[in-house]
Amino acid sequence: MIDLGDFEAMESFLKSFLPLLMSPGVPGREGDVTKWLYGRVKPHADEIHVDALGNLIAVKEGRSDGHLMLVAHTDELGLVVSNILDEGLLKFKKLGGIDDRVLASRHVIVHGMKGPCEGVIGWTPPHLVIEPDEMKKVVGWQDLFIDVGAESADEAFEMGIRIGDPITFKKQLSVLNNKLVASRAMDDRVGCWILMKFMERVGSVKAKISAVFSSQEEIGFRGATTAAFAQDPSFAVAVDTGSASGFPMAPQALGSFRVGRGPVLRIVDSRMVVSVKAKDFIVKVAEKGKIPYQLGVTGGSTDVAAVQLARKGVMVCPICIPLKYSHSFGEVASLADIENTLSLLLQVAEEYRI
Repeated sequence: MIDLGDFEAMESFLKSFLPLLMSPGVPGREGDVTKWLYGRVKPHADEIHVDALGNLIAVKEGRSDGHLMLVAHTDELGLVVSNILDEGLLKFKKLGGIDDRVLASRHVIVHGMKGPCEGVIGWTPPHLVIEPDEMKKVVGWQDLFIDVGAESADEAFEMGIRIGDPITFKKQLSVLNNKLVASRAMDDRVGCWILMKFMERVGSVKAKISAVFSSQEEIGFRGATTAAFAQDPSFAVAVDTGSASGFPMAPQALGSFRVGRGPVLRIVDSRMVVSVKAKDFIVKVAEKGKIPYQLGVTGGSTDVAAVQLARKGVMVCPICIPLKYSHSFGEVASLADIENTLSLLLQVAEEYRI
């Protein structure tokens, strides 16, 4: 466990986390993220491969029966070029659950065939708004556009931009009070970092472990669905984030957990009801190891919603890092929660066997 406000711990975390965070990877285009992770996970795996859907699967053989699957998704919310207008402006489609309220005026990167092109999502300034009521409306994604500096469709084409090119949001990472980290795509690069570190630190294990860095979670758990069928685990844990409360706009009906108070075991969400036996086992492990934890009921879901239904059914429990302002451009997580989640996963791997 780390101390809150530990400067050296934060510095060490950022050194290994920043390259992972900044690697682009919208759903279906996670190759840069997977390639970066592959090189760091391979030395610690007995077997490693990338499957047809882009899942990176690293296996550590166990000493007895049982198969634990840990899954963290590599994709981030993003966009795709859907049209190039005569004026050189780009229309786009959303990839994943992006809130239209936070889209306008964002800086983006279009990943074209000639390399990345920077752009901004255009916005009508108040000086040009005629009807005052227009200032109160949320403009839908279908009415927005991206300006990359091209003055014609031909110029955009010359820049290497094509229909279907992926678009990521430009990221800025901030450290808050030397204990919290804020950025776009904390969901779920922080889970990928934890799973990477898990593979580095885990020793000899009782049950076989499959560490799955899954693709296309943000558009329907697609990578985890096929990985679960192929790996056929007996127990699965999603290493993901959960939408925390602790700010004025948060409803009391959901998000009962807070940032900085330990990892969250998701009991119920929009797509899953936890396996009681799995939850009780993890609670026992956490309490034995004196690792703080929280229980949560929330919206959204994780990869294990799909894993749970694979083959004959799988026992599952998500272990999530509390995250304030999920799916925004300033998702906030606690370094203490990140380290405690890693500690809990290591203890679960040590204790689990059939």
